[in-house]
Amino acid sequence: MLYGAKSVSFDIVYSEEDNNSSLPTLNRLVMSTGGNDKVPDSLSNQIQEEFSKADLDKIYGNTIHAYQDQMIMGAMFGSGMSVYKYEPQADACLDVSYQRSYPGRYWKKQAGALTVLDPHLQTASLPEPMKAGLTSYLNEYEMKIASSYFFGNEVTAKAIEKSLGAMGNDIPVEIYPLLAVLAINDDVDRTIAMLGESLPDYKDPDIVRKMFDRFTFGLGSVERKKLAAKFREAGFEYCVARFLTENDELLNFEVYKKEWSSEDDAVEQFKTMNWATVLGLGQPDGRNPASIPPEISKIASSFIRNRVPPVIDWSVDIPALANVTKHSGYFNATQDSDGAVRRSKLVTRTGQQYFPSLALRTFLVNHEATAIGKIAIENLGRSNAKTKIFSSLEVIDAKGDTFLKIPTDFEGQLMINYAGAQHMFPHVSAAELLNDAPGMTITVRKFNPVTGKWDDATDKVNKKEFMKDKMLVFGATALAVFDLRVTPFDENFPGVETHANALSNMLVAKARAHGEEINSKAPGFLRMHPDEGKVMWLILLATGVVLSGLLSYYGAVSGLGITAAFIGLIYVVDKYYFFQSGIVTTVLFPVSLVSGDYVALTFYKYFTEERKKQALKGTFAKYVSPAIVDEILADPENIELGGKKMDLTVMFSDVRGFTAFSERLDPRALSDFLNSYLTPMTNIVFENKGTLDKYMGDAIMSFWGAPIHFKDHAHHACRTALKML
Repeated sequence: MLYGAKSVSFDIVYSEEDNNSSLPTLNRLVMSTGGNDKVPDSLSNQIQEEFSKADLDKIYGNTIHAYQDQMIMGAMFGSGMSVYKYEPQADACLDVSYQRSYPGRYWKKQAGALTVLDPHLQTASLPEPMKAGLTSYLNEYEMKIASSYFFGNEVTAKAIEKSLGAMGNDIPVEIYPLLAVLAINDDVDRTIAMLGESLPDYKDPDIVRKMFDRFTFGLGSVERKKLAAKFREAGFEYCVARFLTENDELLNFEVYKKEWSSEDDAVEQFKTMNWATVLGLGQPDGRNPASIPPEISKIASSFIRNRVPPVIDWSVDIPALANVTKHSGYFNATQDSDGAVRRSKLVTRTGQQYFPSLALRTFLVNHEATAIGKIAIENLGRSNAKTKIFSSLEVIDAKGDTFLKIPTDFEGQLMINYAGAQHMFPHVSAAELLNDAPGMTITVRKFNPVTGKWDDATDKVNKKEFMKDKMLVFGATALAVFDLRVTPFDENFPGVETHANALSNMLVAKARAHGEEINSKAPGFLRMHPDEGKVMWLILLATGVVLSGLLSYYGAVSGLGITAAFIGLIYVVDKYYFFQSGIVTTVLFPVSLVSGDYVALTFYKYFTEERKKQALKGTFAKYVSPAIVDEILADPENIELGGKKMDLTVMFSDVRGFTAFSERLDPRALSDFLNSYLTPMTNIVFENKGTLDKYMGDAIMSFWGAPIHFKDHAHHACRTALKML
């Protein structure tokens, strides 16, 4: 293995043949000569030798075969589906459709690493005759698509005929549609069963594969992709949109007739292929829409939804690599609604078949272990409907003992506990790794005590010493390849390093579970608190009661400080207690409660108590100085019903000769005169902490020492009298 590495995992899928410039040239040379049997043996041997040198896929396949126990190849799925966009019985149909496809055969070879126990399948599954009928119908459907493709497409047919002829194959053009179905699905066994009797050479799997190669070469990679996509779409559309529903053509002749050009042929086919006949429930005449028999309705209703989202459109390695591959895992990233990758999808499914991720498969390979997942049935949602959930994932060693429990959510996802930003794990370029130099340069983050941060650094290391017993995850990190993800630490985080983080979480958790020596700060598993749902509402209730009491007692400014203190306490408890213990809590609820409580009570107090204070202040301001008003409002106990007995100073003042003076003025002039006199006199009273009692014509009655009592009230009264003179 590569310089003593324990394993190499590939965040890459080789889904296309390596048609370098030499291979097409050699193929055209063979085709131009009419086949290997038309040229001298010496030239034929030389051509085969050149083929061997130019066929990089075969060379790479030989390398994989040599180290297959330590190599984990990559795969990816093109899209996922919401579990609520189709009926539950579609899973069983997709299962049959998937198993007969090339990706289905690819994953079947990888079986054994992951086993998912679904007790519901013991009571809800398709009868074997229905599975066989579904397989037969999907084969017919693909044959129809292939026949339609080849009809009138003489150019492609000629190219295939020439490519097959170069190998010495004499296969009738009429069976090209069948060969297209068999070759695209890489169905070697079915090819041997169907062609082996009439064409004995095709009983040899190696010859069949060579024939597949020649057929697909003549077909061309672009056309092969188009046909494969049409096959996939046809099966998917039938399973998801129509299977065991009123629109199922195998239940409704009118729908079936639309799929086939000849009504007479459709009638005969429907008589033999409809579900009632397949299950031995009687044979409808084939001309009238058949209602869904109760027995079939019972089969359809026996299935329940699965919270693990199904995926379709797999991209896997080409047969030249797949046939020698022992371990595989998919490397798709799971994004949250904001586009960030916070979870690693350890398990996914197509139909009722489950597959491991690249990180999980790497962990299993390096520990010679298998994983067992369990499906449970819960009543979820507003409808309280029964739903399958992914309940647990355990790693089992060679002795059959559980040595690690992986915390996953209902969909088989693991929360990634990131070590930090990118380069927390050593990065090395392929050029450095694959050259013959004894040393290489790695890039890794190191803690800088000066800045207190983790900064990128480069080190020169010895290859053999550094690579020994390492687990390599091989993938693209350049900006131009667009395999960059958003994470909580970085907006341009290499996708390959997300798998390294998930793998590291499993390795750290395993080491701690078995008492192995490991850095205490190394990030292990993150998990939700098991009792959060039961305890959270009690915590919210207690917090709300205590905080509401404090905010009601204190003012808005003090309440803001109390609110900040509560939020700070939540942060400290979450980060330094729960998170350090690997527990993730939903802090949004308590933080929202604290913030909302403060805002709600502040607004309430503003619109009630504060408004009352403003009204009271406006009333007192007419009789008391602003300073006295503030003291009254600051402590409402300064005012008591029933009054108090205390010493006061009272002052009376009026205008000398006002009576005679007023008799000479008209009322408007007298009013203006009194306003110009009483206003400044009243302001003098207020400036000296006095309280206005009343106006009596031209006289002012005021007092000092109430409602707020102070010792030098007589002094302030005298100062007022002097200022009035």
